[in-house]
Amino acid sequence: MRYTLAYPVYSLLHNNPPPTPLLPNLQDLSCYDSILPFIDLVLVPSVKCLTIGSDDGVEPDLFLSITKYGPGLQELRLVDPLELDEGDEAELLPMLLSLTQLTTLKWNDLIPDDALLHLSRLPTLKNLTFCPSSDTYRSLLLNDTSAFSSLSKLVLLVLKAPLLHHTTSFLSAIHPRLLVHLEIDTDALIGRNSFTDPTNAFTAMLKSISRFHTLNELLLEFNPLVADLSGEMLSPLLGLKNLRRFHITGFNLRLALADFEAMAKAWPKLQVLHFHPRESSPDLPMDVLVPFATNCPSLLALAMPIRGPTPDMQQVERPCAPHPSLKTLVSACLSRKIENDPVAFADSLYKIFPHVKLQPQPPIPPFPMWAQRRPPGPAGSVVEAINARLETRRRES
Repeated sequence: MRYTLAYPVYSLLHNNPPPTPLLPNLQDLSCYDSILPFIDLVLVPSVKCLTIGSDDGVEPDLFLSITKYGPGLQELRLVDPLELDEGDEAELLPMLLSLTQLTTLKWNDLIPDDALLHLSRLPTLKNLTFCPSSDTYRSLLLNDTSAFSSLSKLVLLVLKAPLLHHTTSFLSAIHPRLLVHLEIDTDALIGRNSFTDPTNAFTAMLKSISRFHTLNELLLEFNPLVADLSGEMLSPLLGLKNLRRFHITGFNLRLALADFEAMAKAWPKLQVLHFHPRESSPDLPMDVLVPFATNCPSLLALAMPIRGPTPDMQQVERPCAPHPSLKTLVSACLSRKIENDPVAFADSLYKIFPHVKLQPQPPIPPFPMWAQRRPPGPAGSVVEAINARLETRRRES
């Protein structure tokens, strides 16, 4: 059951406190702005999930209330910065150790070094979102094999240009034991001019990611940082043999057929592959799909800026692999050039992925705003015509 209490209700209850907790069995609580001064009215030991946000930041007294009920909290989301001076940090940050059942922390801002050190000692923490703010992580965490011992999902927010180096520092320091999901999101307001050498900074970060051989999912949202994405830049990731989902956004793709062949061979367990390039990125020939049909038998969904078939594709008489499994090709990411001959596109696509169907968007979130960076895909009527042709080919086979 969901409750929504207006500010006047909180004010009334604050002036006339009830003798017993207002909602003694409450498990999920979200508090924002003007309601925060009254949080003690509803923050009870039964709360498992707590979300807090304030335009003025999270004040020390509020942080004290959070840790007061720490032993019961399993999920904590701090939407806005934590406003602590040095004295507050010394007193309050050690209280993070009281969150003994915390499994998920989403802290959408910079985390002080001391706070991160305390969080690294929570044995239950599995899901962490934060913005790296220091290059001292390596000295704090390196060789500490017990740090973040249960961490399986990590989301790093790069809010300022220098913080990309801090991200690399953090990834280089933690023990790559259990991490299966890594997501790195760069703020769209950061420009390439913020870096002396953005390509080297990005490549260094990818090398730090290559340590995590347990990764199943890797999502990189790097809007304006690096203009071109080359096969050489991606090469450190080819050692991630367990990768099942790869999602990258915001580049001009400068990838050759050999680069896609290397990816397909390196990631045989791949299930979802999304390339969401910038508007200026060139379209890719249909040939780049063939290596994935041949080497990735579990591939289910794919998004790439594919244009029409090459003459060589039209000479192929049968599917390229015996059991290609791809079911979804994201139509919004396709080149509008396929509108020139949708039947030829469908016939060539059938030869590569005979079971595929064009869909407007990926079946698995997140679905970033990459549509703003590329023209819209082919018209709905063209997509329908291609799907109809694919179905005809399947019935004829």
